[in-house]
Amino acid sequence: MDLLLLHHVAQIAKAAQDAAAELTAALARAVENQRRQAAATSRRVVLNGPTPQQLIESAADLLYRISALCDAVSRDRPECPCR
Repeated sequence: MDLLLLHHVAQIAKAAQDAAAELTAALARAVENQRRQAAATSRRVVLNGPTPQQLIESAADLLYRISALCDAVSRDRPECPCR
């Protein structure tokens, strides 16, 4: 395994790890938002930070990056079973 391929594999693994973290954060944010809304005594609830939808969109971007990285590896190394 050469260093360029190893670098691509590391980039793919990092993107997958980042996407998983974004999805975990989205779930945690959604649960926290529900908890705040249920505990609120008034109709107005202030929610801080990115919304679950924004986190999910970020994860989708990261997953798309994995696909692009795999395509790059496949172009550079046709023998690589990346697909």
